[in-house]
Amino acid sequence: MLDVHAPEHRIHGVRDFFVHLLTITAGLLIALALEAGVEAMHHRHQRREAEENLRQELRDNARDLAKVMASIPKERKALSQLLQLAQERAQGKTVVAPPQQLGFNFATLHRAAWGTASATEVLNYMDYAQVQRFAEAYEMQQQFVALQQATLKDYLEAHSHMSLDALVFDLQGMTPQDAAAMVIDLRHTLVQLVAMQEIGTVMELDYDRAIGGH
Repeated sequence: MLDVHAPEHRIHGVRDFFVHLLTITAGLLIALALEAGVEAMHHRHQRREAEENLRQELRDNARDLAKVMASIPKERKALSQLLQLAQERAQGKTVVAPPQQLGFNFATLHRAAWGTASATEVLNYMDYAQVQRFAEAYEMQQQFVALQQATLKDYLEAHSHMSLDALVFDLQGMTPQDAAAMVIDLRHTLVQLVAMQEIGTVMELDYDRAIGGH
């Protein structure tokens, strides 16, 4: 808040009036400039801090995503092998194979820094192109998280066909009808896992662009 005080002495004539007026004007302009400068410095500090928080959050997410992406080929192979055996059992064939198991790696991807930057409106102080890169990365991340949740649900559906005694897929002990029901669930799970891999590949590129800033 700026205060303007009355002159300490009486104003004598027009000349004194304009001198006093110019003094007040100059003082106000200097004060406003200083205030604007302080606020600009504060905004720059907020922007730098927010950008670093966003990049660090995406770096952490990228590392977690990389672990999941590295495990997907093995998971796809296990699903495909189990699907092949289930299809054979659904046709009434004897399946000579050890009891099967499946694994699924889950990525925990955070967006706290993005939520904070949006809520505090610090995004307004950032370069528009950089904000777009962050937004694209988090948007793709949101799609991946939703798909990951759906895939996990499908895995749980597939695991409902496990033997409750041994907690494995005992295909030879299944009836062809049970195996046919299992085939449907395994196919759906495999499609979801492939979609996860495709979106994850795009997301890795979005992460790189947002973190690198270009």
